[in-house]
Amino acid sequence: MTRMPYRFDYFTSQRSTGFILLLAVIALLGPILILFPQAGYGPNITYDSISYIVMARNLLDGQGLLNWAGRPEASWPPGYPILLSLFSFSFFDPIQIAGPLNAIAMGLTVFLVGYWLMRRVESRFLILWACLVLVFAYPLWLIAYSVWSETAFILFVILSLIWMDKYLVSGKRSSLIIAAVFTAFALLTRYAGISLVITTLILLILQRRLTPQEKTRRIGLFIAISTTPLALWLIRNILHTGTLAGRRFPSETSLSDNLQLVLNTLAHWWQPTHHFKTAFQLVSGPATAGALVVLTMLVSYTLILWWRNPDKHQNESFVLVTGIFAFVYLCFMLWIASNIKILHPLNYRLLSPAYIPLLILIVYATDQFIIHCCKQNYRGSLASITRTIPILILFALSLWVSFAGYSTILNAKTRLISDGIGYKSKIWRESQTLKHLEEYTPAWIYSNAPYVIYINYDRAHASSHIYGFLPSKKDILAKRIVDVYAKQEYVYIVWFYVHSENKRYNYDASHLTNLRGLEILAELADGVILRVIPEQEN
Repeated sequence: MTRMPYRFDYFTSQRSTGFILLLAVIALLGPILILFPQAGYGPNITYDSISYIVMARNLLDGQGLLNWAGRPEASWPPGYPILLSLFSFSFFDPIQIAGPLNAIAMGLTVFLVGYWLMRRVESRFLILWACLVLVFAYPLWLIAYSVWSETAFILFVILSLIWMDKYLVSGKRSSLIIAAVFTAFALLTRYAGISLVITTLILLILQRRLTPQEKTRRIGLFIAISTTPLALWLIRNILHTGTLAGRRFPSETSLSDNLQLVLNTLAHWWQPTHHFKTAFQLVSGPATAGALVVLTMLVSYTLILWWRNPDKHQNESFVLVTGIFAFVYLCFMLWIASNIKILHPLNYRLLSPAYIPLLILIVYATDQFIIHCCKQNYRGSLASITRTIPILILFALSLWVSFAGYSTILNAKTRLISDGIGYKSKIWRESQTLKHLEEYTPAWIYSNAPYVIYINYDRAHASSHIYGFLPSKKDILAKRIVDVYAKQEYVYIVWFYVHSENKRYNYDASHLTNLRGLEILAELADGVILRVIPEQEN
């Protein structure tokens, strides 16, 4: 088997048009699978989601990028709220646009990855398999199903990596500029986009075909284009909030704890379905460790070859682009989680941008292994083994993606026919606590799920209140009631008995009802409403 010469051309293809159409059809499955369970209940909503929606709504209203309290928002970059507002076209609410926007971004990502691999991988089976894995990837499906910025961020990352790969092959400055533009979009979508800047700088520094002067000019060009929009945003944050990216607190988890979380998350990615989780737990740990070692050796070996002779090995540059980014991103997230307190521990969501680069490396390594087996001219039993191994690999991959597809489709179907977890789910539509709260006129609302209250009010009513999370520790809550809440007027506390955020708290509703300084207004089937007694009434 001879290797196909590489041509990085996005408009003509050595592959058949039918194969490209097949990739497009597979890519369309992603948006369908994302929008299907949202039909009755809308996308999943969390605290981050409401922050994006509030910023987008305020932007559409001409008030700028403000938070719930009407103050300039700095904790999240403006890219995703701007996308929500742009695609709303002033006719739709941003929350209605979030689902289709994420679905489109996911579909484009799947198609781009398939088209990218089409230029680098011999096996059409592996290309189709990779696209199906992305469509059925449970972690990617979950983030696209929710109003989160990761799906758009991943699209910008893939676009930047593709054009950086093209630049390393062609050396054209125009490709570097396009890569810098998409890097700027990624930085404006998530602050973690800085890992993309670091990746590109490493590759630019290691280039050998340029003079030092030209290399310096191109590095400066990339930095100027990719970081200027974020730099302007950070300057705005300092001027309006006195912080670079909102208030940040020291991390409560160690490096070893976060490293374990990363390894656990990567290990779960190997499990094709949650239904067989117990069976795969015994092998997922060793498989993950072994796979990481193999992929690290692959990237390191490719880097050495590319460094020694970049002209001969320029076709392998995409291994460097994806491998270095995956490594830098995981290390960056480890550093962030170990030094700065983040809302959630490292999990599938925060690590999802590394999913596709790692998958690309696995596909490339598998393709090279199969090519090596097919090229060997062994005789006897050894020849039978070399012919059988590729068949077994392809069969195992087919089985894996079949289980993954079954699991994800079943999850989508279950969420459609159940009460749903979206913002329009039955539990919120029929909530006695939410209905009873409308009888009061609070100025401040603190809750274990403030975003639920915000999103279930009509837009005008929701904007008339200021919202916030209750402290996660009961001793801090007791102190804050006296020092902060009692000095404000019309402060209400709303606690929902059953909610996913309750695990963050070391107290429950019974503790609230026994606290001094609080007046119980209503105890309902799904929650309790309390009023903070102002200090002038004591």
